[in-house]
Amino acid sequence: MKVHKTLVAASTVLAVSLTLYIAQAIASDTTSSNWTLLVSLAVSLVAPALLVLVVLRIVVVVVRRRSPASGLLPTHEQPVPRAAASDLTFRGRERELRLLLDRHEEQRRALAQPEAGARPRRVPAKILIYGPPGVGKSELGRVLARRLAPHYDTVISVPMGEVGLPVEPGKLLGTMLDKLGYQSSLQTDPGERRNMFRSVTDGKSVLFVFDGARDADQIRAVMPSEPRCGVIVTSRFNLGSALEAKPLWLDVPDEAEAAEIIRAYLPAAERGHFDEVAEVAALCERLPMALRSAAELAAEKEGGLREVKRHLDKPSKRIERLARHGNIGERIQTAYDTSLTPPAQQALQMLALLETPTFVPWALQSLLDITPQQANELIIELADTSLVDALSAREPLSPQPDQSGFPRFRLSPLVRVFLSSHPDFLGEEEQRAALGRLYSASVVGVERVLRALGEITSPPAASTVQEYWLPSPTGWEHKVAANAEHWVRLELNLLVEVVLTAHEQGQDEVCWRLASWFCDRVTAEVNHKRMALAFSAALVSAERSGDTLAVIRVRRSYGAFLLVAEQYLAAFDQLYTAASLAEAAAMPLEQARLCHEAGHAWQRLGCQGNARDDVRFAELALARQNDERLAHRVRLLSAEIQARSELEQWHVTGPGPGNDQPRFQELIVLADACVRRGSWPEADMYLAQAEQECAEEPARSAYLYSRYVALLLRKKDAEPGSGSLLTPEEPALDIAADGAGQIPHAEEDGTAGQDLVAAAVRYGERAVAAARRFGGIGEIRARVVFAEALLASGDTATCEVQLNKATTVADCQPVRFVQVQQAELNRVRGMLDLQSGRPQVAIDRLERALQAFIQQGDAWCQARTRLFLGEAYLSQAQRDKGLARLYCALESFNACKDEPNARRARKLIEES
Repeated sequence: MKVHKTLVAASTVLAVSLTLYIAQAIASDTTSSNWTLLVSLAVSLVAPALLVLVVLRIVVVVVRRRSPASGLLPTHEQPVPRAAASDLTFRGRERELRLLLDRHEEQRRALAQPEAGARPRRVPAKILIYGPPGVGKSELGRVLARRLAPHYDTVISVPMGEVGLPVEPGKLLGTMLDKLGYQSSLQTDPGERRNMFRSVTDGKSVLFVFDGARDADQIRAVMPSEPRCGVIVTSRFNLGSALEAKPLWLDVPDEAEAAEIIRAYLPAAERGHFDEVAEVAALCERLPMALRSAAELAAEKEGGLREVKRHLDKPSKRIERLARHGNIGERIQTAYDTSLTPPAQQALQMLALLETPTFVPWALQSLLDITPQQANELIIELADTSLVDALSAREPLSPQPDQSGFPRFRLSPLVRVFLSSHPDFLGEEEQRAALGRLYSASVVGVERVLRALGEITSPPAASTVQEYWLPSPTGWEHKVAANAEHWVRLELNLLVEVVLTAHEQGQDEVCWRLASWFCDRVTAEVNHKRMALAFSAALVSAERSGDTLAVIRVRRSYGAFLLVAEQYLAAFDQLYTAASLAEAAAMPLEQARLCHEAGHAWQRLGCQGNARDDVRFAELALARQNDERLAHRVRLLSAEIQARSELEQWHVTGPGPGNDQPRFQELIVLADACVRRGSWPEADMYLAQAEQECAEEPARSAYLYSRYVALLLRKKDAEPGSGSLLTPEEPALDIAADGAGQIPHAEEDGTAGQDLVAAAVRYGERAVAAARRFGGIGEIRARVVFAEALLASGDTATCEVQLNKATTVADCQPVRFVQVQQAELNRVRGMLDLQSGRPQVAIDRLERALQAFIQQGDAWCQARTRLFLGEAYLSQAQRDKGLARLYCALESFNACKDEPNARRARKLIEES
């Protein structure tokens, strides 16, 4: 464009000069002036010279366009095309991509339209992505570049390192100039290349992808100054403050996205093996690079995923076997050897001893016997390498890591595996000494927190713990006490060891009081055997104290823990023993709490009669000593039991007394009630709140995901024109053929039945993945709801596999606690038989399910089963029996205002 403008200007000047010259020649001597003659002569001499320069410039441009090094801006640089084959296997990261696209748009808008009075900034739009090795930063950067490509004239990708070493800025500038179509060999000085690069990009619209940046200086040296340009930077390090941009911390994908990544590389025959996919994803710690390696190994090996899992079960060989697409072990080794000082290397090894998923910096003070200042310096050094993750930088895609306001960090599980197999790892004696200091310091710390809570008033016990092993911030114990429940969840595994250590040291009050705080917190990393030992020690300490309330509190806490883990036999033993003690000691409020807890457990099992009995005992106890908050929760549970057994609809709006917000159990009850009456937005709201309550708790998460499946399938059934069991939806998601997609929340699902079924399948898969960690009744429930979602999608083969696995688990459980789950199994099997063309078998199974629901007093499940039975009888031309079941179901649905199911029943009656 500039060439054309110069040519036009020169031509204009030449024309003017020639006109003046001719005019002067034909004019008379008397009318001529000397100055006109001089100007005409000068112009006539300059114009041809300008014309010659323009012609030479055009020749140079033509030569460059024909040269092999050309890459002028109207074309696109090939390493980051707009569409690539890798898009076919890229999965997930939609939340991250949406966030980064929004940030890019905001920056471009701000640069193009600065605020009134503000000086225009000569900087490009900057997108920063950082995180640990193998997490998928480079691939996310490439996909983001393809999404942003339409906004730019060209996209250029530049690797910032080679074999662990950074590329010099001069070489980087030369590479970019070459890709832009300019011969960098003409300038060898880095400073001159820098000036040439800025000149070349001035006024241009280029998107640069700087992959694997080592530090901020490396980026500054190659940063364009043109506001129309854009820069995507991926790095292991947080360069946000240095580059004046908000970075995105990239964590590993969630379980569902990890499973999708594996399926993207698996042959079709392996994609439906949900359990094996989940197991392999867990062994890969959900790192995308490792997931891809494992999937490709499974595609090549004869045993498939099972064989890969067998190899990955050995931690010492795991990193080596996952090195197919970039050696993660080498990357960690390089960072360990080149980026860490010896004290930082020792600190990293000490952190590998911690069994909690996250930690605070002062853990190093006791582990290494160092001061708070030394610990902070080491943790900063470790965080700068991304071998230790600073969780406070993970927003906005993750919740606040520590509600007390303390910085919290995490050690990658694969880094932990790498360190444990390192030849210079700590010896056993050194490990015992370090952990001994940590546990003893933690006992003193917990005692101070309990004093801040007002639970301990006796003088502190003598201790050999050094004061500098404890947290240094003033008033730290009060901050922890203000968020005690949250702190217990974060530090649960460490606190289990603190209970055992306090018991060994004879500090009984610290021991039993701390154990009474554990209650229903079951994190993914909790060691159930150590937890059982801790509760046993706490019971002994409580009994030694001679305080009946202490024994009741420990038993209630233990019972609540067992209920979340769905170990009902042991849980009821603890709860009912504690209730008897409370009744004998005339403690009606404690008795009411225990009976309410037991009633919730029975209701969760589907045993409405047992649940009703325990709720009545709670109501009688509250009549002797009232507590309005507890009474509100008891009334809520009683209303839900009444609705399930006698089909009386109910509504609860707003928080409880004293603005008391419902907890996880109450939120699930509220959501179930909304699902029955078809209030989808309310149901999803309660489930979303429950999801926040159970973060990082697989047992609760499994139960929550099963409720999401119920919500989505009920919402699908409520769709106008929803098909019967004999004419199901077209397969909404063929997992064996295509695993693509994001698990949406209910409000994101739209109204299409296929979308709802697809989401239900994914939530069902998540439920099974979480429940398998604990087994038992939770796993049965998860597999049954997953099977129902698969059946709705038309995948009858995988549905049957899940039902068979659920049956195997149910056969190992006490019959008393699995009666409702067995009934649900028969109901879904009956639906499967009906859809598979076995109506008589379906009728037999559904009749057995109906009798079980009648025995347990669950009228709503009875009505649903009668609906399916009516359809089955009609398919067998047994019209009278079919209509009898349908009319009975319709009456029940009308009674509880379940309009979606009532509409379905009316439709079947009309069609008969």
